[in-house]
This record gives sequence, structure tokens and C-alpha cells, in this order.
Amino acid sequence: MLQMKKIHIIWVILLLISFSSNAQNSLYQKKEFISKGDTLLYRVMFPENYNSSIKYPLVVFLHGSGERGNDSWVTLNEMPNDKFDIIDTKQPTKALLLVKKLIDSYQKNEAIDSKRVYILGLSLGGMGTFDLICRYPKTFAAAIPICGGVNVERLHKARKISIRIYNGGNDNLVSPDYSRSAYIKLKANGAKNVQHIEFPGVGHDSWTSAFAEPDFLKWLFAQNK
Repeated sequence: MLQMKKIHIIWVILLLISFSSNAQNSLYQKKEFISKGDTLLYRVMFPENYNSSIKYPLVVFLHGSGERGNDSWVTLNEMPNDKFDIIDTKQPTKALLLVKKLIDSYQKNEAIDSKRVYILGLSLGGMGTFDLICRYPKTFAAAIPICGGVNVERLHKARKISIRIYNGGNDNLVSPDYSRSAYIKLKANGAKNVQHIEFPGVGHDSWTSAFAEPDFLKWLFAQNK
């Protein structure tokens, strides 16, 4: 569970699952971001005693498929037996493009440290995380894709970003091979700060184990461009 007694970050959260307590959820404001007639629903938590003269890290979290509405972060070709291919598209999906525009809006209008913008997500959100860092590598200082996947040929664009990849060794929904292959490809591309953490015996719910890692947030906030 993520515990934050002192809030010194701006945390944009795009999920509905209860990975924190109701008391913590009450800290998040319900928001809508509208661009060219399209709407993105999200929640945001600002720092305690928010001061616009101070620059804050920005954390964006992408939900998984179980929490989505009628949209999706990436395009998948779903096949029998829980198999799928990630379809590369020239442009991001409408939902993911809204996320990027939302990030741009926060950087323009709020007190954001542009050297400490972080993206993370689980399952389908992990795929969205990979997609964003491949499309916009200059935006992010660090990324944490959890049980996600990506076409590894795209990862050369993300080699300068600090990345921690998590997955469960017994995941039968999103094969751990996706995470393993991404790590191998990033290392082959010369990535200097990439880690792969696999939880033996853990299934798809590897985010619970990831969030429980003692240095999960410490590692994230230590990263900068």
C-alpha cells in the first residue's frame, strides 16, 4: 500500500481501483480534462500547502483494463487463450493523447518540475506507460510499467529514461515474457538505468507486490533528467 504522510508531489491518478484507503482517496479531487470535445476523467492530489513558487514532481498513474470505460490506452489484437498482440499505430489512441495533453497542461499552468515528471501504470496501463515513453521520451524522467508490454523495437527511443519494470513470474494474462523482453532490449540499446523485478509465483496482480517494495517511491523520486 502506498503511504504518504507528507505530500510533496502533484499526483494525477487515472484509475478507480482502491490501492489506498478511503481516507487517502478523499485527498484526490475529481477532475475533467476537455480537449477538442473529448473528455478525460481523472483525479488529482496536490501537495499540502501548495505553493506556486515551488516546483513539484508530477506523477501520472494509468489504470488497467478492469477500470476502463469505453476507451483504452493502446490498441490490442486479442486472440484466443488470453493471447494478444500490441498493434503499433502512427498516432496514440485518443485516450492516451488526452493524457499527454493533460500533462502538458499541468506543466504549463501548475508549479511542475519539468525534470521530474514520472509515468507509471499497471497491466493495460503498463502498456500505456511504455507507449508514452516511446512516443514522448523527452517528457519523462522515469517510468514504472507493471505487468505491461510493448513492441521492443520501439524502445530505443526510451533508452535514456530511468525505468523499473515489474511483473509476476506466473502471470497468465500478460505473459512475463513481455517485461523480460523489454528489459533485455533496453539493455541492448544502451539503457543505463533500467531494472527488471520479477516476483516468482505471483500472477497478474504483481502491482500489489510492486507497491509493497520498500523503495518503490524512494527510487521513483530520486530520478531526474
